[in-house]
Amino acid sequence: MVWEGDNSPHRYIPRVSGALYFAFAANDETCPDAHKALIERTIAESGARAETEHYTAAHGWTFPTRWCHDPAAAEHALARVLALFDRDVAS
Repeated sequence: MVWEGDNSPHRYIPRVSGALYFAFAANDETCPDAHKALIERTIAESGARAETEHYTAAHGWTFPTRWCHDPAAAEHALARVLALFDRDVAS
């Protein structure tokens, strides 16, 4: 989600016209705390319609076949995404 260069995904956040949801895993090598903070700062500074949540689950927690699957966290994240769809897509 974050790397050096103009094509880093986080740089596109201000350009997105729809709502965004970021579900951050704990101790995630693919998205360290500094990257999470940059994404949240980018959202705040750009005024993007975005929500973030920090989970205590490990990276990959939404996939039922993975060792780190966290059913409660996965259900919560799904509910948040469905609420976002209901609010911002269905209207």
